[in-house]
Amino acid sequence: VGTAIVAAGSLTLGACLTCLDFFDATMERRRLRFRQKLRLVRRSLPASAGFALVCFGLVNIPLINLVGIPLCVAAGSLFCCDRVLPGLKGER
Repeated sequence: VGTAIVAAGSLTLGACLTCLDFFDATMERRRLRFRQKLRLVRRSLPASAGFALVCFGLVNIPLINLVGIPLCVAAGSLFCCDRVLPGLKGER
């Protein structure tokens, strides 16, 4: 049971950090604090979790990550501008 809990926790943490890493360029331009970034990712959770898991998988495959990282940065910026940040309007 402990192994399954640790595996699920590490996958969740890795996907969350990957999501924050690829959204960071767009969110940092708006000078958001870390808690605001987490709140925005949590607010768009089903979509952002799917994006994070795909990017997490691409980044962990050797040689594919050479192409996958720039692709995920561009996709994260577009995803963040289209899906995540439109909910920010009433936030500030």
